[in-house]
Amino acid sequence: MAAITTFAANKHGRAVNCIVEREDMLITGGHHPYLGKYKAGFMNVGRMLALDMEYYSNGRASLDELLFMSVAQLPSGVNNQNITSLPSNTLLRGFGFPQAQLISESWITEVAASCGLAPEKVRMMNVYKKLIKQEINAKALIQCWKECMSVSSFSLRKAAMEKFNSETYWKKKGLAVVPLKFSVSFGSVAAGQAAVLVPIYLDGSVLMTHSGIKMGQGVHTKMIQVASYKLRTPVSNNHLHGPSTETVPNTNVSGVLWWRHACQTLLKCLEPVISKNHQGTQDWLSSRILFPPGVESDMNWETGKSHPLKYFVYGAACSEVEIDCLTGVHRNIQTDIGMDVGFSINPALDIGQIEGAFIQGMGLYTIEELNYSP
Repeated sequence: MAAITTFAANKHGRAVNCIVEREDMLITGGHHPYLGKYKAGFMNVGRMLALDMEYYSNGRASLDELLFMSVAQLPSGVNNQNITSLPSNTLLRGFGFPQAQLISESWITEVAASCGLAPEKVRMMNVYKKLIKQEINAKALIQCWKECMSVSSFSLRKAAMEKFNSETYWKKKGLAVVPLKFSVSFGSVAAGQAAVLVPIYLDGSVLMTHSGIKMGQGVHTKMIQVASYKLRTPVSNNHLHGPSTETVPNTNVSGVLWWRHACQTLLKCLEPVISKNHQGTQDWLSSRILFPPGVESDMNWETGKSHPLKYFVYGAACSEVEIDCLTGVHRNIQTDIGMDVGFSINPALDIGQIEGAFIQGMGLYTIEELNYSP
């Protein structure tokens, strides 16, 4: 499309626009329509005592992990699977977290209003330290919260917002700050499978193949940097091979001696895993090989053993918005985001991902809705 418009603009010396037909969107899935119902029990001081949640997600003709991930973010819900005859919807950036977060923030705001308290006070009062039996680093979350409150000058801007709303009738401003605890992984072996091949050649070069799909998010750059950091090799020595079904590139002879040596080396490395799982039988292949050492396997929801998720990413964000009460037009005045990304090997990529995720989420919550004509 870019080539067509460029050619036409160059030939005619004027701007050229192309309108893409969108009939395919009628048969293509998108985000899940989502409904959350809740009953909350709380004290007058804002302390939560009980919460009963129900999630409804229209995945259409097939099921995916969206409901599970929503329940994992807030461990309560009802599992009732039904399908419809519409094209399947799919997961997109967040995997159930944006939907669960919106529902959670809704009941927190209602609880705060019922108690006559500021929503941010109720949020911090109810920061929890465990997800089922999995410890949560509340210290990192609270640190992100405090930094966000400080950087955004929340108290001063809140006073200015209240003054603006009292003096202006047809336009109103809103200011909110929310914490973030995003879980990494899906809590199951099947959903968390990945593959990577990292051969090191005699000249010191490394040709890596991984299962990630490059979509502008910088995954190739991160992979090269991780390899450089772990292998202690220059970035210029590391190269990426595009995702494919190839597993061993540049083969020549059969190399049975090297094959045997490789198997013996792998077996020696895996002996601790084999001996600790299934009494040394081959069953360990299906239960442990998909997880790297030190990472817990599937969560057993009946016994409560193991951890459902690998770890969490923490953060906080503060946004000030303005809405025209007559037209409904709104604008985002300012947003401050604080994220705990640990040791960042590429801050520019991380900042870009955070900014992109915020803009995408803003679109999801404000303008994304599909309407179909009869």
